[in-house]
Order: sequence, then C-alpha cells, then structure tokens
Amino acid sequence: MKPRRRRLREPAWTRLDDEALLDMRLCDLRLSLARSGLDQAVLRLYEELRLKGIRFRPHVWLAEEWFSPDGVPGIAPYVETVVNRRTNFTFSRRNPVYQLVSPEGDVYAMQAYSQIVDPKLTRRKLGGLGSKLALPEGWKFRTRHLKRDLTLKTNGKTTVLQDELQNTYQLVK
Repeated sequence: MKPRRRRLREPAWTRLDDEALLDMRLCDLRLSLARSGLDQAVLRLYEELRLKGIRFRPHVWLAEEWFSPDGVPGIAPYVETVVNRRTNFTFSRRNPVYQLVSPEGDVYAMQAYSQIVDPKLTRRKLGGLGSKLALPEGWKFRTRHLKRDLTLKTNGKTTVLQDELQNTYQLVK
C-alpha cells in the first residue's frame, strides 16, 4: 500500500477576490519565506556574497511598507547606490523632468515616483515636490522642460538614489 501524500491546504485568502485581498493586512496573510521560493533566493544571495568574500548578510523580511525596522540597515535618502542593469529610460520633451541637483552639480533625473510614503502623491503634484522634501544642505529640486527627448542608456552599472519619499532618481551623465 502506497503511503498517502498529505496535501497542503491552500490558505483561505487564495479564494478572495482582489478587492477583499487588498483590504487585508499583510500580517494577516500568514506568509512566510520558508518554502516560498524566496527562501532559496535568499540562501543563493548569501552564498554569492560569501563566494565573493563579502561578509555582509542583509536582513530579509516581508513587509507592506518600504521601511527598515529599527536597528536594521536600510536605504538612506540622498545616498548614491550603484546598480547593475541594462535599461533605456526615455524622457519625452512633452513632459516635465523632475531633477535633484547635488551641491557638486551632479544632476539626477526622476525615473519613478512612489506613493509608499505619501499615498496622495500624483504625477500632477510632482512639480511642487521641492517644498515637501527635506533636502540636505546644498541640494536643489527643480523641474525642467526639455528641448528634445532625453534617453539615459545603461548597459551595466549606473548610479541611482532616492529621496525620503522613496522617489527614485538616476544620475544623468
């Protein structure tokens, strides 16, 4: 006689429609990294870091907001991060471009705005963003109207940063 395999029950939330699911808090879904596929990705990350001689093991958690728990390192606003990617971001001359300018004159173009910190932030409100940001000394926020389209091509490393509202900007070279 073959042993019966125990079938895992699907959680109740898998039967909810989108609206009901959106009304639930993430903590009530009882999600776990274990056996999710994410656990293997985290282990692979840790192994890659170890093989490269990097002893840093980033903390990993599930959350419904973009934040770092107290005492856990996270992404600091207005600090450059170098990322590897192959992308082309094209800014149309028909739309304003929102930029941060560092005290050294480096220009960063907004490539994505976020509603995580400020859910009421919309595309139409981006022009007034400078008054909402607590810019570090010497930094400026500005709106530019381009004479021609601008394409930021990345084929490898590029430099990005975020403001305190989690809006993302790419260095314009």
